[in-house]
Amino acid sequence: MEGQEQLFIGAVEACILSAQFHLGEGWTLRLQIRRQFEDWADCRTEVYDHLTTDELVDVLDVSLGTVKATLGYLEEPWPG
Repeated sequence: MEGQEQLFIGAVEACILSAQFHLGEGWTLRLQIRRQFEDWADCRTEVYDHLTTDELVDVLDVSLGTVKATLGYLEEPWPG
């Protein structure tokens, strides 16, 4: 119903992870996780700018851990 607070959190429907290199500025990493009943404008978004390659790898490692936890893979190995 429009205008009412949600009673539960929807399941993850989409996850976008993108990295771009900008010459002279370094890497930009963007992570978006969208759940059921959420608009893209309201979804969780993290952006990291001006990263070195080593920093990019570190942030990717932590971000993928966040995605795994969000999807419910806390102890089991990553599928695939």
